[in-house]
Amino acid sequence: MPKIKHPAPFAITIARDEDRTHYFDDRSSFDDFVRGLLVGEDELREFSTDFKLYSKVGSEWVEVDFDPYDYFQDIDDTLYPLAHGQLLGNYSGEIDHKILWNIAQGSEQAIDLILSASTRARVRNTYKTLHELGAWASDESDPAFTEYLDSTEQELYAIATQGTSFVDEDEPEAWLTEI
Repeated sequence: MPKIKHPAPFAITIARDEDRTHYFDDRSSFDDFVRGLLVGEDELREFSTDFKLYSKVGSEWVEVDFDPYDYFQDIDDTLYPLAHGQLLGNYSGEIDHKILWNIAQGSEQAIDLILSASTRARVRNTYKTLHELGAWASDESDPAFTEYLDSTEQELYAIATQGTSFVDEDEPEAWLTEI
């Protein structure tokens, strides 16, 4: 809970062993900080919505109920647009947006927060499909982004160009015939 006497109009309290509260004098800084929390810039939290927003009404702090998606222009502004688009599009009317946000950020544990067993099962299947499609793949975990040996790069280039010839140092023109 924010300090009663603090003059700032906005506050964010991050739940941990000891709550941390950050104060903001303007809405723009407040919104930027919330976006940073939602995309995981605070790595110490278990779920990306594990914080509370407050605004000052008179001399009292009032907790603000929020929808994480209100802090983004569109789904493409999120870290994982495929996951957010699929989950929000299919389950928006059934599941709280904070839970959907956490699942779309890759938190499989958040699925357990869904009350309806049938919805939970459907979301688990969607999550599995999204995982298999690489919705949460990063440069480190996706083979498409890792470095290859020269010969592998040439083979991949030939596959990508569907058999188009490419120049090799040893031969003026080489074709991929077998992998």
